[in-house]
Amino acid sequence: MARMAIHSEDSFNEAEEIRILSNKLEEKRRIKTFFKENDKTPNTDGFFELVAEDKTPQKQFVVQIKKVNSLEKKEKAEKPGKYPYDLETKFLYYIKEKVTENPAIYFVVDIDTNTIYSLYLSDEKLMSLDFENKGTVRYWFQKEDILDDVEVFYRKMLEVSLERNKMFVNKSPQEIMELQDAADYINTLFLGDFKTIKDFVFPDLWRFGIGYTQSCEVKVGHKSIENPSSNKSTVENANLFGLYPQIKGKFNPEIGEYREDSIFKSFDFTNQITPMKYSEDVVHKTIKCFCENPPLEVLPTIILKEMAFQKMNTIHTFVGDGECHLIDEAIKDFYIMLSYLDYILDDKSALQETDSQKRTMLLNLLNRGCRHCVGLSNFLIWGNIKEFAKSQRDKDSFPIKKEIFDYVSLEDLGYIFLLHELKKRKENNIDYLRERFEESANLESERLFFEHYYNDVIQLYHETYNKIFDSNKYLFSRKVFYSLEHEGKAFYMLSRVDVAPKGIIELNYTDAEALKNDEKYSGLGICYHLMNGFNVGMTKNTLLYDGVRCLLYQGICEALGFECQGLSINGINTKIFV
Repeated sequence: MARMAIHSEDSFNEAEEIRILSNKLEEKRRIKTFFKENDKTPNTDGFFELVAEDKTPQKQFVVQIKKVNSLEKKEKAEKPGKYPYDLETKFLYYIKEKVTENPAIYFVVDIDTNTIYSLYLSDEKLMSLDFENKGTVRYWFQKEDILDDVEVFYRKMLEVSLERNKMFVNKSPQEIMELQDAADYINTLFLGDFKTIKDFVFPDLWRFGIGYTQSCEVKVGHKSIENPSSNKSTVENANLFGLYPQIKGKFNPEIGEYREDSIFKSFDFTNQITPMKYSEDVVHKTIKCFCENPPLEVLPTIILKEMAFQKMNTIHTFVGDGECHLIDEAIKDFYIMLSYLDYILDDKSALQETDSQKRTMLLNLLNRGCRHCVGLSNFLIWGNIKEFAKSQRDKDSFPIKKEIFDYVSLEDLGYIFLLHELKKRKENNIDYLRERFEESANLESERLFFEHYYNDVIQLYHETYNKIFDSNKYLFSRKVFYSLEHEGKAFYMLSRVDVAPKGIIELNYTDAEALKNDEKYSGLGICYHLMNGFNVGMTKNTLLYDGVRCLLYQGICEALGFECQGLSINGINTKIFV
């Protein structure tokens, strides 16, 4: 008997799954859904949009929605604790073929339990599913895939949106070309001549991408003159620059808009910094940072000994007797001090009054949230450590809580790495001792000291340089004429500096009066930090190290056309032979 068509049970179920999903997503009014019920459009079931607080649309996501009855967690399967589901591959093909550039979400709604499972189909996820030539593909949902908190889901989708927006560049052809040139400049250096530097400073980096956004409104905070305690903020136009690391195996564009996750961020309010100038500044900063703290691996052994010598003996005065020259003993001294720090900070330790006072002092410091703020040379902390050290001297190991290393200064942590580097080089002792100036030293002894010092520095500089570069392109070169003069107990260095063939540093001691009459006479100092130290009766602890660093930095600056700012050594911007 003929009759009208009826509504199927599936049509009710489909409506139900969409209602469950829509109600959940729109719960906080940060997502607006546009899902299709009983629609015959192939491949998708509509879309949703992320919505800002002012209800402005932020990003559109295309969706596939599937229902299921009682999706069960597998406890004894190949993947226990996970929920197996067979994804239909039509939607996967649709996304893979880039029919839409919108991000895609595959939803599975359990209509028996009102549970929602979500899967973001990123390019990486699609590649991992292995769905080619299949009608369905098994996927194991995890607990983290369950959409319980819509605010958490919104934030995840916002991250997806921001990540995908990085792929789009709102630039003219000229702007794109300028950015490409800037990216080529920095990457050519770091992948070529500066590869050793890159491997030390950015060990996991393949290359850099560069981001640039013009005339962006930036909120700038400042204090009111009338009311210094109040903070005000203004919005100004600025050009924003930043670099973002590119890792092999992950797709990332070479150029793009400025990103919040950038490094070497720069805000240009003058509108005068070009992408190329920005890249040059980044290279300069990187080189200066590298030269101020060169890795131990590239430094000659004598310099490592020089760096360790004073701290080794300073620490030993707290925990031992006499001088310390053995590296194994210095390493033990270090861990004894850390053990003592652990001991006095342990609430269970029965402390004497003096140790208890140290605990209080340290806790007051640490409770301020300071990290790496405890220096091993602070006599206020270690004044009565010797009795404790005697009880630890015969031990072979020192169990120390992990957090103790968070308290110790970065300088002191670097010191223990330095000692281990010397051990790696099969060095057993630090026999480095520097001649010290006597107040009664005559001019000839002073001249010999400087002659020996500069010759050593030049030799060690070339040794260091050859571990970093394969060519002489960045070698520093100078011809130097110098003299010394006395005035009371102080002495002064006079100099004249000329250009020289690449890689040649030539020193010539000459008559002071003749030097003063030379039209190229440049006045005091060929190494100011030396003069400053010696003139106040101090002998610097790392003269060789400082000299090598300066020469390394200056040679690179000259080769790249950078203004040499000098390295900060003991609070003084120091240059040598310039």
